[in-house]
Amino acid sequence: MAGGNPYEAYTVFGKQIPRYKMAGYGMLAYVVLITGFVQYRKMQPPAPIQYQSKEEENYVKRYVAYMEEELKKPELLRQPFTGRASI
Repeated sequence: MAGGNPYEAYTVFGKQIPRYKMAGYGMLAYVVLITGFVQYRKMQPPAPIQYQSKEEENYVKRYVAYMEEELKKPELLRQPFTGRASI
């Protein structure tokens, strides 16, 4: 364990603040910064999808349209996608 008196006061902006409170403020600032960074990254838009070919793009569009229709059906009536894969 680190040595020193936890009640030793530091002078910050003219106020006497104990060492243990300074450590708490430091940890709180770290948590706030990390949380802010994570939330900022969540708000960024996803990268645009880039297709290798026009066939791949058409395949994905057909699959998405198919899945939108399949998800409207009851679970026991759903069928696997059998579209021709040209990739």
